Amino acid sequence: MGGPFASPAYVVKLTFQAEEVGGGFFKLTNRTNG
Repeated sequence: MGGPFASPAYVVKLTFQAEEVGGGFFKLTNRTNG
């Protein structure tokens, strides 16, 4: 395969998805905690 950094576009896509999920989770916990 060539390692996890073989495809920059793939890494960027995963990072973007992780930020999106993390952001949504942060908002959810923020709302729950008041």
